[in-house]
Amino acid sequence: MNNLYKLIALIYLLSLSFTAISASNNVARSGNATQSSTGFQGVASRAIDGDTRKFYSSGTITHTNGNTSRDWWHLDLGKVYDISQIVIHNRDESGCSNGLLVSNQCRLRLANVYVMLSETPFALGTSSSSLSTARATSNWQTQIGSNPSATISFNSVNTSGRYLLIQKSGNNNITDYLSLAEVEVFGSEVVGKLEIAQKPLFLSNTVPPNLLFIIDDSGSMKWSHMPDSIVDVCNSDSGINQRARGRSSDYNKIYFNPNSTYLPPKRADGTRLPNANFFSAWVDGYQQTGNVNLSTSFRATWRFPWTTGAQAYCGAEGPADYYTFNQGCAGGLEDNNCYTRHIVSAEQQQNFANWYSYYRTRTLASRAGIGDAFNSLPNDFRLGWGRINQDTISVDGSSQRAVMQGVRPLTSTHKSNFYTWLHNSPDTGGTPLRRALQGAGNYFTNVTDTGPYSTTPGQAGGDLISCRQNFTILMSDGYWNGDSPGVGNVDGNMGAPFADTFSNTLADVAAYYWKTDLTNLTNNVPTSDRNPQNQQHMVTYAVGLGVFGTIDPDEAFEAISTGATINWPNPNDSDEFKIDDMLHAAVNSRGGFFSAADPSTFASELENVLLDIVAQVAPSGTSVVSSSFFPSTSTLLFSTSFDINSWTGDVSAYRPTFNNGAVSVQKEWSASSNLPAPNLRKIYSFSDENQAIEFSWGTNGLTSTQKALLGNDENILKFIRGQQIQGMRSRGNSVIGDIINSNPVFVHREDFGYHRLGSKVSEAKSYQNFVFQKRNRTPLLVVGANAGMLHIFNADSQVNGGGVELFSYVPRAVIRNLALLTDEDYDHAYFVDGNTHVSDAFINGSWRTILIGSLRGGGRSIFAIDITNPNSLGKDNVLWEFESPELGFSFSEPVIGRLKNGKWVVITGNGYNSNSSKAKLLVIDLETGTLLSTLNTNVGGSIANGLSSPAILYGSEDGQSFINYVYAGDLLGNLWKFDLNHNNPNDFQISNGALPLFTATNAGKPQPITSRPSLKLHPQGGMMVMFGTGKYIETPDNSDFNIQSIYGIRDTGSVVTAGDLVSQQIIFRGKFPNTQTQVTALSANSVNYNSKKGWVLNLVYNNKLEGERVITNTQILNDRLRVATLIPNDDPCSPGATSWNMELDFLTGGRLIYSIYDLDGDGKVNQDDFVDVNGVPTPVSGKQFNRPPSLTTPLGDYYVSDVPDEDGFIKGNTGLDRPPEGRLSWREVFE
Repeated sequence: MNNLYKLIALIYLLSLSFTAISASNNVARSGNATQSSTGFQGVASRAIDGDTRKFYSSGTITHTNGNTSRDWWHLDLGKVYDISQIVIHNRDESGCSNGLLVSNQCRLRLANVYVMLSETPFALGTSSSSLSTARATSNWQTQIGSNPSATISFNSVNTSGRYLLIQKSGNNNITDYLSLAEVEVFGSEVVGKLEIAQKPLFLSNTVPPNLLFIIDDSGSMKWSHMPDSIVDVCNSDSGINQRARGRSSDYNKIYFNPNSTYLPPKRADGTRLPNANFFSAWVDGYQQTGNVNLSTSFRATWRFPWTTGAQAYCGAEGPADYYTFNQGCAGGLEDNNCYTRHIVSAEQQQNFANWYSYYRTRTLASRAGIGDAFNSLPNDFRLGWGRINQDTISVDGSSQRAVMQGVRPLTSTHKSNFYTWLHNSPDTGGTPLRRALQGAGNYFTNVTDTGPYSTTPGQAGGDLISCRQNFTILMSDGYWNGDSPGVGNVDGNMGAPFADTFSNTLADVAAYYWKTDLTNLTNNVPTSDRNPQNQQHMVTYAVGLGVFGTIDPDEAFEAISTGATINWPNPNDSDEFKIDDMLHAAVNSRGGFFSAADPSTFASELENVLLDIVAQVAPSGTSVVSSSFFPSTSTLLFSTSFDINSWTGDVSAYRPTFNNGAVSVQKEWSASSNLPAPNLRKIYSFSDENQAIEFSWGTNGLTSTQKALLGNDENILKFIRGQQIQGMRSRGNSVIGDIINSNPVFVHREDFGYHRLGSKVSEAKSYQNFVFQKRNRTPLLVVGANAGMLHIFNADSQVNGGGVELFSYVPRAVIRNLALLTDEDYDHAYFVDGNTHVSDAFINGSWRTILIGSLRGGGRSIFAIDITNPNSLGKDNVLWEFESPELGFSFSEPVIGRLKNGKWVVITGNGYNSNSSKAKLLVIDLETGTLLSTLNTNVGGSIANGLSSPAILYGSEDGQSFINYVYAGDLLGNLWKFDLNHNNPNDFQISNGALPLFTATNAGKPQPITSRPSLKLHPQGGMMVMFGTGKYIETPDNSDFNIQSIYGIRDTGSVVTAGDLVSQQIIFRGKFPNTQTQVTALSANSVNYNSKKGWVLNLVYNNKLEGERVITNTQILNDRLRVATLIPNDDPCSPGATSWNMELDFLTGGRLIYSIYDLDGDGKVNQDDFVDVNGVPTPVSGKQFNRPPSLTTPLGDYYVSDVPDEDGFIKGNTGLDRPPEGRLSWREVFE
């Protein structure tokens, strides 16, 4: 019993000295912490390590470097949580320098700090506008007082959030450092919410790139002076005047600088090596060897007479000292008499000792700089290394020179091995840079399963990844020498700015390994405007230390895009020209270059090189065409595209030419090339006071509340309008945002058939005249983009102003996130990403053409714009913007229609992540944007749910036509039918006793419906409702392999069950004979509608679960249902999805009796295009495409594809006789 009491007492005492945090509901522990900067080893993750000790020596305190008055600490919880409490543990000790003699002054570093919480990302920054934006866009915020306590608790947060930001206010009364001991966030996971991805899920994951680092191990790295030109300062150990300038950082850039802080270099894990001891300083701090008492026995390692080629001390032993230049001294920096000597003071001893042990020679200083820079290298890199003087050895089974370690994934062990190698790097030998770069390039020719393209480098059995990118950093402090590489004048025919007339230069070696296909693998390396090479190749970054050439690097790299000529000098003529040759090598290979005059600049520039390499790494498929479109009333094809390197987009028009069966296309215009000047663009928005406004900073523009969302920074608005602002993200050649999920809509002379609304509908009589008035209307192309705008372009020919932006709209709902677009590290978010619906409607006493826009994953609103008169679009054309707790992220595509009471309305599903997370149908007054009716299925809430795009069905009664029924699906597989056949919206109801018409499941699992159903009259009565299932909204959806299906349900007024359906199967998938074309064939089981109520086709072949699903709207074409399916692609070198375009018999869900493609290329669609299935010639039902799903568009005897690498968009004969119907046509409704 006594032992038990002792144990209890021990536990109690331990609890007094160390507080352990229970992680049961502290959701911060699994988050990702970052901060504006890191100082004194205080990494951001320390604040979420579970350790609440509040003193710095515990090694648990975060610390910024205090270079701004608005330093920040940020936490991404990974998902949205309902936050109940936030607890901040403050640093609680004395010793923080502030000029105040008060106890516990370290607490004051949190004085007046803001704490903010948001569901959406913060636009992080250290400016006053960044803080203002964060405050304005946060869900919850508070400010810590001027005298913060040791533990600060906020006990009634009661707000949902994912992102926590702690930021200094700019008026702290102690220092600009930000320090935290621990941050605890208590909450529970939000139920009923989706984690909507903010990047295209169909993009393949980035393939981890290869990076070789080749270090300079030449003898000059021993030197303790920089640059090379200041040698031979003293030739003896006597005379202070002979060594003064050499012991001054004003002259010798590597010598101790009293204004710099010399921190111990970093280890692989981010912690730092120990401080050196001034009274017993290591000669080599990395190896902790040799000891010098710097107070009595310091001797500068400085003297280097060229005549002896040996480095020696300069001066007798004595106390550590340094010299400073006397500004204005007539003798200048070369005059030793212009310097004043300083003995290192007690306050400087630690700093000097660290310099001596870790920084005093080129080798030591470069180790520190390299270690600091590589510490932040992303873990998805594969790193290898070597030395310029390394002779031939075996590396991963092949003979290599210069390379010592082949690339490996950057695990903690491998990173530790790199630092061990770095800290032991020698400094003897010459400077054979050409041979070393040649060795690096040769390493990338290895295509064995243990080589650099393998998934298991160094181990047999790996797969070769052809799209892997290769980078080499070549570092040197001197001028190349050594044997000729024997490559010749490789760049002689490369044109400006690459070409010169000299052979076997370093630039020739770099050019050889850039322009030569290094392997026989498929050439699909990601390309960019900067680097168009798609073959396996090597990109070279050249890094100089204390050496300089004659050509401006900025001018040389700019010439890559301008094509300007650079007059490269002969590197054999001078040492300076050899440095120009290093720059030339980087230019030839589209890499990078810098040369630093001092160790501090070397470290920061090397970190910038790594950041530049990170920026060059991209998923396969740099530019992706996301849609193509052929409107029947136009002679042009329209295509939208986006570039993942810059996250910009474009809209292009192509003119097709038909000639003797051949079809070609020629680009007519692109919108990015025709965009008006930023100040001339007609851009509008909607205020928080529900008024249309100009998107401007003036009195007719944004309100004060909206300006606050932009941090009261007008430059953000200017950036969104298209100006390039210094310090904000560069967008390349286009300021149009990426266009991903928003399909372009062509608007011109469309006749929506409203003259058939009925004899008792007065406006029906004037509709034909309205259509007649459209004949001279400027054609428009409407599309949303993810730079915050919906764009309306002139869709005419180039000579008639085609491609010019006529109008743009920035939805009110996205203004809060616009600042994200300016971030130089922007990593994509959705803005105006939804589909646009355009229809004529009779409102305010006349016929108008109205556009309804949606945001999809960009926000929770829809908006209406009157586009009746394209040539006079302005502020007054913005009708309304609708936001409501009932409306989630607007994934549902709204539709316009007429109610029984004559009112024109917008009908939309409520999308996802509404406040209730239940599936609801919303009916909105088209004239006013007022919500007229909400039809709540009451399904969802604790489980995420929402209603997808609706399909409307008109009915006729008493001489008028109106919306009778609406069909839409939800995330739980329910197909709902809504009855709107009432004059009073309060009487609208859910059909079938508020039960679903049908519920789609497979093996008991719900099959989500996220696309709009297709409707077609059944020949025996009732309505066929056809839809596919599948979801592609959250990141985990990429790995969802549950079986999805395509359904055809006959609605005769009662609920349908799975037992009422006939099953069809995929009976063949494979290559069509003598081609590479993948085709599919379906079964043809009959459906007896006397006993059955429809059909189902499960999207699985040979029991192989591939995750095939339907996420785009199906289409009806005569007797056929057209479907595009998606299969997430696990090939890292292909776009992240493949798709099948299939056509089914709408009544049976089975195959048609004829093929739908000319597969043998004979210009005919006949039985020769059948495929053999178990000995039976069988019509083909579909074809595979290596891109995300998008139904091809018929164009006469051809179809238009959105695959840019397949014969320029135009494909072969389809046998189709008319274009598909995007919505239920009036001809069908009234037949």
